[in-house]
This record gives sequence, structure tokens and C-alpha cells, in this order.
Amino acid sequence: SWWVRDHRDLREQRIQEQFLLGAYFGMALLLVVVASANAVVFRDPSFAAYAIYISLLGLSLAASLGVGGQFLWPDSARWNQASQFCLLPLVGIAGLLFLRQVIQPRRVGRTLSGLTTLVCLVWLVVVAWDVTAPSDASLHASTALGAVTIGLGLAMTLRAWQAGDRWARWVALGVCPVLLGSLIPVLRNFNLLESDFLSQYGMVIA
Repeated sequence: SWWVRDHRDLREQRIQEQFLLGAYFGMALLLVVVASANAVVFRDPSFAAYAIYISLLGLSLAASLGVGGQFLWPDSARWNQASQFCLLPLVGIAGLLFLRQVIQPRRVGRTLSGLTTLVCLVWLVVVAWDVTAPSDASLHASTALGAVTIGLGLAMTLRAWQAGDRWARWVALGVCPVLLGSLIPVLRNFNLLESDFLSQYGMVIA
């Protein structure tokens, strides 16, 4: 059956969506400001790493939800097309480095710490490849590195849990939903998950 939407109802729905997105990104901006202030006041690199991670995450979600193209870079169609493929890997890299920083390399261990550095460097190269000469191979390589990053994140989260410190377990609990949410774009890029509500808003919910 066909449904005809009243223009006023459609307008109200879009206003509600814009309001919710504004609240969401306003909260993300507040987190960035507070984390940056703490990084300066306490000279704590963990807060600086968190501010960078949240900034990239907010920009990545803005790109995927269309907010970036509508409000942040409306006159840059080329960047709007490439932003999702560029920002999402940078979120993974920043998140992995933040996790290593906050758990501390001595708890993470030399092997995991070294693998983290290697994966981040390789992923930066793959991102440059995917942006300059995009292909199925570059997309699959970036997706595979995303899966490896999730595995490393889970391994470091397990180390944090095993450390027994109260703050480390809070970090582990806070990171787990994001790591699980990060599986969604990986599964979608490997054609193991259809494009639906979950694939579009899964990271936002996480």
C-alpha cells in the first residue's frame, strides 16, 4: 500500500531528527572541550588522546549521518565523498592509541604495544592508498585492518580487566560497546550485514 505523508508531519519529523542530532553532537563537543581542558590543566596525555579520539569519532559520525556534508563542509563535494572512508580508519587508529595510553604500555605488554604501533602505521598507509586510488582491494585491506584493530582493542581491554584496578575495569566496560559497535561497518564492508537501521546508527548507539 502507498502512504502519503503530510508535509507538516514530515517537517516536524525532520525537526525532531535535527534536534536529536544537535544534542548528540553538542554532547560530543562538550566531551572534547572538557577532555582538552583536563589535558592542559593536569598535563595528562590520556585526556589529550581522548580529546583527539572523540573529535575524530564525532567527525566520522557527522560524515556518515550526512550532518558533515550539510553543515560542516557543504561546499566540498569531493571531501564529502571521501570523508567516510578516511575518517573511520582514523577513528580506529586514535581509539587504539588512546586505549594503549590509558591502560599504560607496561600493562599492555611489549607484544601488544608493538603490534598496535605496527597496525596503526600500516593502516595510515592503506588510508592514503584508499583515498588516492580507491579500489575493492584498498577497501578490503582497510576493513581487514579494522577487524585486526578490534581484536587488539579487545585484547587490551582484557588486559585492563585482568589488571584488577577499579579504574581499568571501568575503562574496559566503557570501551566494549564501542568495540562491538565497530564490528558493524566491518561486517557491512565484507557484505555480511545488510544496510539497515543497525548498520547506519549502530556506532551512534554504541
